[in-house]
Amino acid sequence: MNAQLPAFGLASVSRTPCNPEADASVAATIALMQRYIEAASQTPEIQQALVQAMNGVPMSAPAWRKADAIWHWVRRHFRFQSDESILATSFGLGPDNELLIRPELFLRVRRGDCDDFSMLTCALLRAAGCDARLVTIAADASEPERFSHVYALVVLENGNTIPMDTSHGRFFGWEAPRCYRRQEWGVS
Repeated sequence: MNAQLPAFGLASVSRTPCNPEADASVAATIALMQRYIEAASQTPEIQQALVQAMNGVPMSAPAWRKADAIWHWVRRHFRFQSDESILATSFGLGPDNELLIRPELFLRVRRGDCDDFSMLTCALLRAAGCDARLVTIAADASEPERFSHVYALVVLENGNTIPMDTSHGRFFGWEAPRCYRRQEWGVS
């Protein structure tokens, strides 16, 4: 869908209605996120952002070092804003929708929620030659069966992973202390 975003002009964004079948809705959203990540990782915008994020870290560096630089750059340059807030102020829509801001656009608007942070993080990781995964967790005690958060994982050369929660993480490697359900998803 094309939409006029205040101060950013006409932009292409995806807005998907929430599905009452929660796990099917999450799987569909993750599949769309994976397509956006793969497409974005090849764009000039992501390549330029990667140069800024790496800030002198060579492409030959180990995955953990590249991931650490990316995590710190994303945390410094982007602001969390809920879908509900963006949908209401920019589109006049209610909270029963999921908004996915493609990584290339997120580089310009610099505000979004955990799925936007996760897609950008994974696109940067892929552009840096690192394998990445998405993780969904149910972190809300009042709804322990519902996935309520998503973040990236970097896959190291030895197959181990490091969490990269760029929207809520307190430090590189941080994960939410409470998790009632957890699902990893590959990034193509």
